Amino acid sequence: MKKPIIATLVTALIVFIYQALSWMVLPIHNGSERYTPAQDTILSVVSSHLHEEGLYTLPNLPAGAAMSDREALHTSMQGKPWMMLTYHPAWTVNMGTSMVGGFLLDLFSAALLVWVLWSASTAFASFGARFWVSTAFGVFTLLQSSLADWNWLSTPWHYTSGDVLDHLLAWALSGVWLGAYLKR
Repeated sequence: MKKPIIATLVTALIVFIYQALSWMVLPIHNGSERYTPAQDTILSVVSSHLHEEGLYTLPNLPAGAAMSDREALHTSMQGKPWMMLTYHPAWTVNMGTSMVGGFLLDLFSAALLVWVLWSASTAFASFGARFWVSTAFGVFTLLQSSLADWNWLSTPWHYTSGDVLDHLLAWALSGVWLGAYLKR
């Protein structure tokens, strides 16, 4: 059991360190979040009308609106501006809590990947097989998260493109480690 535990911990560290470098050092996310000089005005207007934390789509209809009303809204909004807004009534970012949470997410992801590789070690007997399975995990999470948001929620490409690199590079780097370390 020592080998899969070490594989999990090191993989989680690889992904965590890569993510930290990606956001804080490398230029991958430099253009991810846009700036507007009208931010104070926008925040003032939004905070005077929203009081509950949440994700808002504007325009939208109240919950339970009839499908015909939704279709009418979609038709009337063609070619007009719209937005999705994540609103927080107070800035309460705690980087320590976020980092612990981020590492735990990476740890659970790494444990799942190591479990698959370890359980099917005869099927993934070569370095290449372990590398590609790890990279495939990154592709899978990318398809089901960032690219799904890009498709369904129209998340802008200038934001999504950094996530694409993050998923591919973090799990490919993990694949190099796991490909070399997890041989039986």
